[in-house]
Amino acid sequence: MSKINAIWREYIWEEITENRVNYYVEYHPVNLKSLKFAQLDLVYTLDVKTDEIVKNMEYELNLWLKRFPLPLLVMAFDKSGDKISLSNVKPNSELIGYIDTKPNRIIKSWNKISDNELPIEQTKDENISKVYQGLAYIKREQKEREANHKIDEAKKIKKFIDISLFSWIAFSIIIAYLGWQNYYVGAIAFVYTLYKSLERFWKIKEGRDRKSIEKDNKNMKMRHYYYHCELNPKGFERLKAENFKKEEEERIRAKKEKISQS
Repeated sequence: MSKINAIWREYIWEEITENRVNYYVEYHPVNLKSLKFAQLDLVYTLDVKTDEIVKNMEYELNLWLKRFPLPLLVMAFDKSGDKISLSNVKPNSELIGYIDTKPNRIIKSWNKISDNELPIEQTKDENISKVYQGLAYIKREQKEREANHKIDEAKKIKKFIDISLFSWIAFSIIIAYLGWQNYYVGAIAFVYTLYKSLERFWKIKEGRDRKSIEKDNKNMKMRHYYYHCELNPKGFERLKAENFKKEEEERIRAKKEKISQS
């Protein structure tokens, strides 16, 4: 059994992203064999009070369970991509729920639930296919073919490079041999080889000069940065964290904008 067959279910369902006022939601279907529930992420783009977050999480849980009656784990993330802690209002920061089919009611809990407490029959492949009917998907075999195709392409590129290198070496040897056998062929081969050598020399020299200057400037900056990082390691760590935070905020903001326009 391949690694993909061991990890993924027969059908790999497409994730769903929807826009809200202060946040957007990402629904991750039950695609992995090891998962016993789907996951719903609320990603906020503004600072919101925890009471409102709790209210939104419970609202979204009910909404998505009615849409896809499969066990569901709900979490919330802030505009920096960090998981939001709800410890000041709830015993846990994750909300989990499922539909109890006998009385047909939604069971939700802010406490941790073990796998054996969940309705395991709901996450069987047959039931998942029924629940997700109409949702876009790819088959596991297709994912495996795509992965194998990428591997084959990489092998073909390597083979092409190897053959090209071998052909160039063989061609050079043949030219050199013919040069010894015939004066005119030798002269042509010499001129051509000299031309290509000079051309390559100038390209290398020009590239080295440019790269050398860039490398010197980069090393000088690195030494300068390193010096100040050594003087203030805590400040450097704080700056690194701030840069990562800004990048993540920009990614989340751009994603919400893209969702709202779609």
